[in-house]
Formats: sequence, structure tokens, C-alpha cells
Amino acid sequence: MPIEYYVTDKGSFVCTYAYGKVEAADIVAHEQRVLADARVTAGYRQLFDCRWVSEDADADELLSSLAEAHARPGAKLRGARYAIVAHGAQWFNLGSQYRCGQAGVTLIVFNDPGTACIWLGVNYAELSERWAKQPAPSLVSSIPSVLPAY
Repeated sequence: MPIEYYVTDKGSFVCTYAYGKVEAADIVAHEQRVLADARVTAGYRQLFDCRWVSEDADADELLSSLAEAHARPGAKLRGARYAIVAHGAQWFNLGSQYRCGQAGVTLIVFNDPGTACIWLGVNYAELSERWAKQPAPSLVSSIPSVLPAY
């Protein structure tokens, strides 16, 4: 799967990396994994880093798939904040079109991970150190989904 994540801050922060070709089904499967993950707490914050994505999913399909995944009742989504870091216009269009307020989610697309981290209340310097210790996602088949908390 071209999307991997780890959970930290006692379950309140999910750091996600997407790389390679990403399709709507991949993002929905990721969302289902995160929502089912017992380590993730209600109202979590997620940094979804898409800077290594080589081919984006179809925006219309992604919008409807995400809306469907988030429409299911679930307390974990209430108050959740999603920061997507991307460079493609398609992601910015997604951020402006996606209406996730019914699920209790706030989603903003950023072009800079530092700004996204400020909005999420995450220390970017610490996160950058951790990223530097990991191989670039485009060079590995996957990143472990569980890493030790920092």
C-alpha cells in the first residue's frame, strides 16, 4: 500500500506518508485502518504528507469515497484535524471542496509541512529529525506502521 502511518502523542497524532501512485481506494483503506486502530484517540490530529505522490487519485472519486468513509458514525472523527501537505492543485481543490463538517473533521491542505505542523500543534523540528532518520518513502517498499514514540 502506498500509504503508511505511525501513531504518537498517546494516540492523539497520526503521521501519514503517501508515495508512488495513490488511488482513492488507497486513501479510503488508510482512513478505515486509522479509524479502526485502537491506538488512535478521539479527536486526533493527522498530518497526511503527499509530497512523494507520483500520481494523484481522481479528485471526484476521492471526494465521494472520503465522504462515504467519514459518513459512518464514529466518535473518533469528532474534533479531528487533518493537515494534508501536497504540491498539486488537485489536493488544494480537494481541500476547498470537501465538506467534512458533518463528521466533525476540519481538513486543510498546505504546501509546507512546517505550516501544517503549526496548525496541528506539532513540533516540526522534532518531526523533521524523525523524518531524517527514515529512508525517503520513494526508496522503500513501506515504512513501518508502528514506530517508537518520541
